[in-house]
Amino acid sequence: MSPFVSRLAALALALGVAGVAVFGVALPLAERHRALGEEIETLQDQLARFEARIAAGAPPQRLVVAEPALFEAPSDAMAAATLQDVLSDVILESGGRLDSVRIESAVDLEEAGRQIPVTLSLTTDMEGLAEILHGIESHRPYLFVEQVEVRRRRTGTSLADDTSAEVQEVDLRLRIYGLRRAPEGGE
Repeated sequence: MSPFVSRLAALALALGVAGVAVFGVALPLAERHRALGEEIETLQDQLARFEARIAAGAPPQRLVVAEPALFEAPSDAMAAATLQDVLSDVILESGGRLDSVRIESAVDLEEAGRQIPVTLSLTTDMEGLAEILHGIESHRPYLFVEQVEVRRRRTGTSLADDTSAEVQEVDLRLRIYGLRRAPEGGE
């Protein structure tokens, strides 16, 4: 290969690497930065409105919940199905096994919207448990854990001696709810 072709190939390779860096790293980071900036502006505006309402004497419990905190669904059943899908994804991504799901009756919270509760039974290991709880904690719209029951699941042939059996998995029962905007005409 001639020196000119070698230099041309090296230049093309350098441009290719630069292109990957720009389109694969820089643009997604810039987009994420822009989205976070918009979210911060929205939250600052909302904070200013809340502070103004409090200064005007409005009781804090009457403040409207932030929009990203609410499930957008035309009915309680659709919100519950969405919540079930979200929780199933969180559990499966953590390596857990969903054993059962029970969708419970929605509770009216007046101006704050409607509480959509779901009870789950699942099995996971301790690392998966941490991932599940983190997934619930960091999810938007917000999820609220109302009740947690954890039972150890032991392995081994002898359960008589507590030290001979090693805890590998846990059975978990969670009661979780999300919030849905109150319907305009009632539901």
